[in-house]
Amino acid sequence: MNKIFKGTAFLFGLLALGCQTTEVLEQENSESHSQFSEITFTDISKLGKYEFDVTSSTQRLSNETINSPVIGVNLPKSESGFSISISSEINKSAFAPNIVFLDDEWKPVESVDFAEFEYQRPDTYKGDALTYKFEVNSIEHREFSHMVLYTTPENLQSYSHAIHPARLKAEMRDEVLDIDDIKVKHSEYGEISITLDSVVLDSEEAKQERQERAKSADYYFSEINKYVSEGDIEEALRIRDEAKFYGIEGADEAFAEALQQNQ
Repeated sequence: MNKIFKGTAFLFGLLALGCQTTEVLEQENSESHSQFSEITFTDISKLGKYEFDVTSSTQRLSNETINSPVIGVNLPKSESGFSISISSEINKSAFAPNIVFLDDEWKPVESVDFAEFEYQRPDTYKGDALTYKFEVNSIEHREFSHMVLYTTPENLQSYSHAIHPARLKAEMRDEVLDIDDIKVKHSEYGEISITLDSVVLDSEEAKQERQERAKSADYYFSEINKYVSEGDIEEALRIRDEAKFYGIEGADEAFAEALQQNQ
């Protein structure tokens, strides 16, 4: 089984269409299944947001590799490109998703480990969550048709970090508060949302240029300072977190310095 190429924090060319619909769905089944072909799969073909509650009543898959409640999704059979955003909401605990992609014969062909999910800070419109985004074009889509979300015993023994509310409030006041993140327990249960959007596929040259720029510490530090000076703290924090995701050191210090310089 191949690992799917990680979607970067930038979804280049993503059209800012927003969610056209929101559907709340259930995949309840008291029985435990052993084959992918036996579980329920939900079609996602319309642009929009699809929400799933993972509970003790959710269908379960138990086989040699998976023993977990699962969410099954049939991916669009569109000839054009699309993007998928997966979000696991953080409450007192969180469902730690892994993804397996299946072909038309229900055979696993690609996968995404939970380690590939990113932490999304809360903002005005949404709470914090564990997220993963990827794009599919018409060629890639021929390799897989279905997607299954599940968790693992290893995930259940670990936890994620979330920003402390007091630190978040301090940052909204342009202050720096030295306080540790909160540890969030992983659970078999949680709330999952899957958002389907359109994309415009960039040229390879444009993608390469942006990817090279994304690796530049100077670029990130400059952007952080720019948005802080403009008073857009939320965007500055997003840029800071993105820099940290790429492993660029000094992002926290650059943000703190920008705040001090622009007081």
